[in-house]
Amino acid sequence: VISLFGALAVGRMSIVAPVSAALSASLPAIYDLATGTSLSPLTIAGITLALVAIVIVSIAPDEQLHEPAHEYRPRRALGLAMLSGVGFSGAFIAFSFTAAESGLTPVLAARVVSIVVSVVLAFRFGRGFPVDRTALAPTLGAGLTDVLANITMLTAIRLGPLAIASVLGSLFPVVVVTLARVFLGERLHAWQKVGVAIAVVAVLLS
Repeated sequence: VISLFGALAVGRMSIVAPVSAALSASLPAIYDLATGTSLSPLTIAGITLALVAIVIVSIAPDEQLHEPAHEYRPRRALGLAMLSGVGFSGAFIAFSFTAAESGLTPVLAARVVSIVVSVVLAFRFGRGFPVDRTALAPTLGAGLTDVLANITMLTAIRLGPLAIASVLGSLFPVVVVTLARVFLGERLHAWQKVGVAIAVVAVLLS
C-alpha cells in the first residue's frame, strides 16, 4: 500500500494502477499453477500479456503532458507500482491460507501490522505524520473503502480459487484510468495507451 501511494504521488494514475493490477492478478495465478491448480490457456495468455504490458510501459517515451501539483518521476513511479503489485500478490496468497472460521481476524491482523510498519517507516525515513486538514476527509474515506475492499477480497478468496479472486479483484484500473482522465486530465502517448490497454486485457484474461 505504501508503494502504491508513493507511485501515485510521483506518477500517473492511469499507468500506475494497470501495472500494479497486472502483477497482483498474475502472480497469485502463477502460485496457483505451481501448487497444482490447473489454469486455462486464457489465464496463461493473460499472465504473459501482463509482463508484456509492464515492458511496454517502462520503455515507452514519457513526457509531462499536464501540470500536476506534485513532483513527477515516472521511472520511480513504475518501480513502486511493480513493487506494490508484488506486495498485493503476497497479501492475496497469505489470505488464502486463512480458515473461514477465523472470520475477519486476518483483516484485523493485517491492519495492526500495517499501522506498526507505517509508524516505524514514517518516523525512521519520513517526516512523521504532518496533518493537512483539507486531506483529512478524503484520507478517512480511502481508509474506510480500503478496509471494505480487504473484507470483500478475503471473502472472495475463501469462496473460489485464488487465481480467479485475485484477477477479479484487480479490475480496478478500469475505474482508475477513467477517473484520472476525467478529474486529472491525464493524457498518454500512443505506446503508453497500448501498454495500459494490454495490462487491462491481461487482467481480464488472467
